[in-house]
Amino acid sequence: MNCYDSAPEPYASLMRYPHILSIILYSLAFRALCIKQNENFHSFSRLLLWHTIGSFVSQMYFSFLALPVSYLPYPVYRSAGYFMYFDVPGVLVMNLELILITHSALSTIELLRFRLEAARPDYSKFDPIKILVGMFWYDNQYMTSLVSMCSVTTTTLFLVVISVITIPFRILALKKTASRKTIDVQKMFFVSVFLQAIINSLFFIFPVSEFLKFAIGNELTDGGHFQLVFILMPYHGTAATIIMICFTRPIRDSITGIFTTGKVTSAKSISRTMA
Repeated sequence: MNCYDSAPEPYASLMRYPHILSIILYSLAFRALCIKQNENFHSFSRLLLWHTIGSFVSQMYFSFLALPVSYLPYPVYRSAGYFMYFDVPGVLVMNLELILITHSALSTIELLRFRLEAARPDYSKFDPIKILVGMFWYDNQYMTSLVSMCSVTTTTLFLVVISVITIPFRILALKKTASRKTIDVQKMFFVSVFLQAIINSLFFIFPVSEFLKFAIGNELTDGGHFQLVFILMPYHGTAATIIMICFTRPIRDSITGIFTTGKVTSAKSISRTMA
């Protein structure tokens, strides 16, 4: 095992060259999120911007600085990126990866929390969040299991499940007090955030779980071809950004306005969308 060997092909090329398109995509998304927005969309756009910045930093880190290379069936991997030339300790590389993954999880939770609060009706007889919280509050068995698990993993899964279950009920409850246009906007934002959460989860959980399965089970004598699974990790941001653009109408209108009128859609046009 030579720690200064370059990453194998085509893994190294696939981890780097497609970023030419990713950077263009991120540039369009940043421009759409940074322009002056309607007051109703401003706070949510700041959260989307923070989430997108984290995805971009994570993507560049995995592909250029870390560039992890596995040695399956051994449960270890090393950095084959720029960190390799500066003798950065593997523990630091892994901890930075965990920080970026945690940022992605927490920013996704914050997006779901914002949609949860935005979909709160003036009066709702049924609120699943109270039932779920009560289940853990009054049952010591559930509380013991909750505390014994990893705090970050537990918090992420718990809040995501609560949000995904509760938001649709709150949107339905809005029919009593809100207009049809408001409900459609809430549904649009919820679908966008929900799909981003699914994409981020799959692109992180699948590579890690497969790595552990092959490493612990010793099912591979040569893990070279399995290296391609790690490609999913850096491109979670690109996939989530595509989802955000496609399913968030104000952002989509801003980007399409660049190509249709030669300039970003005006704030007045976006205001009509959010009206």
